[in-house]
Amino acid sequence: MTERPEASAPRGRSRWAIRARRLRGGVLRLARSRMTAFAAGSALLAPSIALMAADYPWESWLTDGLGLAGLATGAALILTALGGRRPDWIDPA
Repeated sequence: MTERPEASAPRGRSRWAIRARRLRGGVLRLARSRMTAFAAGSALLAPSIALMAADYPWESWLTDGLGLAGLATGAALILTALGGRRPDWIDPA
């Protein structure tokens, strides 16, 4: 029985889908550590706020979109760091 190399994509999935899943997993692992989540959220939030506050001559639709994505991700990481993890389901007593 021959094993497939790790670099090859499983059937039905492209390499981009695998990379996206790994990126998502990395962000989820990052959010579990409060200090790291706060630091990463601040690092994403600061340049995004600077892009929104000032009008730079090199800005385009692409930088606006990346700024919004960075703003949302940074805010979510900071809120997760401040609030901590919450259970998915709370049983009514």
